[in-house]
Order: sequence, then C-alpha cells, then structure tokens
Amino acid sequence: MNTQGATTLSSTPAAPFKSKTSVASVEGTTGSIYTQISSTYLPQVTYAGTNKETETAATTKLAEIKAALLANGESLRYSTDVYTAFREALLATKLVSDSIADGAPGQNLVPYVYFTNEYDTTSTGARVYHPFMVIVTYGNQASPNGLKDVLTPPGAVISGTSYVTRYSNLENYTLTIPMKDYGQVSALTDNQFTKNLYLDETNTIGVNVYTWADSADNGVLVDGSVMFPLFNNALYPSAMASELSASGCHVGQGGGGPHCHSDGYQAGQGLTLYNDTDYEGKTHPPLIGFGYDGIALFGRYRSTDTGLLGFSTSLGDYGAHNHDLIGYHYHAHTLTDFVAYPAPTRSATVVADLRVLMKGAYIGKTSSIPYFRANTGFANNKYLGGR
Repeated sequence: MNTQGATTLSSTPAAPFKSKTSVASVEGTTGSIYTQISSTYLPQVTYAGTNKETETAATTKLAEIKAALLANGESLRYSTDVYTAFREALLATKLVSDSIADGAPGQNLVPYVYFTNEYDTTSTGARVYHPFMVIVTYGNQASPNGLKDVLTPPGAVISGTSYVTRYSNLENYTLTIPMKDYGQVSALTDNQFTKNLYLDETNTIGVNVYTWADSADNGVLVDGSVMFPLFNNALYPSAMASELSASGCHVGQGGGGPHCHSDGYQAGQGLTLYNDTDYEGKTHPPLIGFGYDGIALFGRYRSTDTGLLGFSTSLGDYGAHNHDLIGYHYHAHTLTDFVAYPAPTRSATVVADLRVLMKGAYIGKTSSIPYFRANTGFANNKYLGGR
C-alpha cells in the first residue's frame, strides 16, 4: 500500500498555455520539414499523414537500408515489418478530442515518419551506416488528456505568481530512433549520457535501473507523445506523487504536450494508449513505443495471455526480454510491493502496484549512436536527412 495517504486537488490556478508551433509552419511543401529535407528523402515526406506514395517510398528506403547493412556485415535490430507497422500507426493517429489548446480535431498528430541512412567514412574508406527512423510529432495523445483531474500537476512561477499546468498545446519534436543493432549493455553504467537523473539529484538511493535514467524524455509512444522514466526529478515514482492523469501522463512546468511516466492500460475499451482491442487476433502484445536506444516497447502481458509468445519468458532487470527471434524488447508491466524513497526524508514507502512503461535505464548500447540525446537540428546533424 502507499503509506503517504490521500492527496487533495490543488487549488493553484492553471497556467496559460503556450504556443510553440503550428500545423502550417510544419506541414506542406513550404513547411519546415519539407524545405529542410534532402532530395534523397523528400519522396517520404511529400504528403503529411497516411499516404500510399510516401508509404511506397518508405518501404523502398527500408529495403535499401537493410541491404546496405547486410553488405557491411551488420543488421537492423528488428524486421523491417516492425518499423513499417510503427510508422503506419504513428501516421494514422489523429486528434479526436478538443483537448489541445491550439490543436484542431481531425488533424494529424504525427505528420511525418521517414527513414534515413547516412554514413561515416573510416580511414580506409569503408562506410559505417547509421540508419534512423525520424519521427516528426506534435507530441500529444489523441484522446482527452484528463489534465484537469490531476491532483497535483507540475507547477511553475510566472511573473511572481504560482501556477500548475492543466492545458496542453502542440509540441514541435523531431525525434530519431536508431535502427541498427548496436547491441545491449553488459553493465548499467556502460551507457554514459549527460541528461541523467542520478547525476542531477544528490541522493542516497544509489545507481539502479530507475535512477541511471534520462532526466527528460527517454522514448516515443505510438500516438506520437513522449515517455519519461518511472521516477520524477525527485527520484520518486511520478504515479505516487499524484501528478499523473489516468493515462499515466502530465504536462511539465514549461507547458507543451503531455509526457507519460506510467502505463495507462485499462481493461475494456478505455481512452488510453492501448486497450483490449489491440490484443484481438494477435500472437504477442501490441507494439506501443520505442526507447531512444532503439529498443521496441510492447504492451503488458495480461493474466489471460498465457498463449501469447513470450508469456513465460521473464522480464529482466530492465523490463526487457528476448524470445522467438524477435530481438530484445521492453514490455509495459506492473511492479508489486515496490519500495520507494520519497524526498526529503527518503524514508521507505511501500507501493502496492506501479504500472511501468520503461523503468528508466536503457538496455540498448548508446555509445556508438551519433548525436545521442543531443539537441541538434538539420543544419548540424546529417543523420536527420537534411540538405
């Protein structure tokens, strides 16, 4: 059980929403994406959203990427079918509510997904390819985001007045998912990165799969919203801080789109990222996201899923496993009787159930991924496929 007791709804006023981008500035042949993309990749972004022409171009590029890696003795981390399915699901996602302050019901939430395959050249003239799935997203879920029901949302002080964030607005993300198989880590700290929860917070909890984690987003979900580690920046599970919606998400202090710390799966047909319909006729839980390390995230195994592939293969320390030649992948899952250490006292608090997307730490090796978690753009990061 959670020994911290009940939390009441914050009476702090809602912060005004911000405006970060617009559909007109991003989409179309005069938009920011099309005008910055190399001619090599333009056929994949000629039209926003679902489109047969761009689908054909993407399929062709995936085949080229697979062949180039194989010729180098390397491989994609997953079958091309996995990347194709994720691309199609992202592009098919449309806003079906009026929950985004500057969004319009019916608009694309992910206008573009394209595949690049830029390379480095070694001293001997050999090519080293670094293929990416590039995702252009407005960073919002399609359904009502439920922010007005969050008990204690993240807050901010604006011009001397305290506010909490209860509105979401369009984000402007261009995200890269590495597709080459860079391998898995042998030790937790093999991956070194600058945005690190453990390094950002003086603590006595120690290095583990929850604290050796990105202090910002660590992956993208199938609706185009981003996910964060289970722990917040106080090194405590966000779900137990009464700061998340029923979907497991909230909007941060700076405004923008929701980001998700927790799995919002609900039995039945809930307005969540995925639900029981996504299991119908399937042999494995649904694909619901990717970590920025290139590792795929699948939905949880329900108690009735005994016949699904991998049901009896336990999840390792990172919340991941490998079975049936799929390759290592994460699963959403539930932690039972989890012991947390909330600030400031760090006294042990037992939590009955925590619903996890990604624990936090990356299991995929990131040391060879170009510009990993760097704040770059088309002008200085060729792997985005810029001109």
